[in-house]
Amino acid sequence: MQKREWEALLKAAGPIEVLEWPCGDHGSEIESDLELSATDEGIQAIRREFECTETGNRGRLLREHMI
Repeated sequence: MQKREWEALLKAAGPIEVLEWPCGDHGSEIESDLELSATDEGIQAIRREFECTETGNRGRLLREHMI
């Protein structure tokens, strides 16, 4: 995880969503984010990837997996 993700999780009272890679950044056609949560077992993370629309906005969910 990146430092900003650790800091966001530290301040969170529950699950948080952190943008990893926005649409259009460096020409990306996929936007990805992490849902992070701290539990008694440790940190849980789910990565979600979305297609980007022609207007550069987040589109439909392409895939989701725990990491």
